[in-house]
Amino acid sequence: MVYDDFASGRHAMEIYHRLISQFDGKCEFRLRDWTIGLLRNHALNDIAIQEATDAQVIIIALGGEELPPAVKKWVEGWRVYRSAPHAILSAFLTCRAHADGSYPVEDYLRHSAADCGREFLIEKSQPWVDWCEVPPKAVSSQKPKLKRL
Repeated sequence: MVYDDFASGRHAMEIYHRLISQFDGKCEFRLRDWTIGLLRNHALNDIAIQEATDAQVIIIALGGEELPPAVKKWVEGWRVYRSAPHAILSAFLTCRAHADGSYPVEDYLRHSAADCGREFLIEKSQPWVDWCEVPPKAVSSQKPKLKRL
C-alpha cells in the first residue's frame, strides 16, 4: 500500500479492509504500507518494489494531478514483472480531471497494471477543497450603525 498523506492512508486502509471482508478469513493478508516520503529513499524504494512484485494486491491512494517521481520509480520497478494470476492494482485518486477530461494518473496506472497482468480497480474523488468552496459573502458598503447605551 502506498499513500501520500493521512487522509489518503485512511482511504487505503478502507480499501484494504473491504478486500479482507470479501475473503472472510479464507486468505492470509500481510499489510506493508509505504508513504511517499519513505519511497524517496532509494534503498527503501527498492524494498518496496520487491514487496509489490510479490504482492497479490497493490493499493495506491494519492492526491494530485501527477505522480511524484518516487512513486513513478516504484511503479516502473514492479510493472516489468509478470504478476501472479488474479493480481490486482487498486487505486484511490483524489484529483481533478484535466481540461480535456482526462486523468493522466489513472491512465498511467491502468497501463502499468495491464503491462504486468494485474486487474485494475479505481475509485476517484474530487479534492476536499472543491467540496468546501463557499461563495464569498456579500460585502456591504455601508458602515454598521452603532447604538448608544
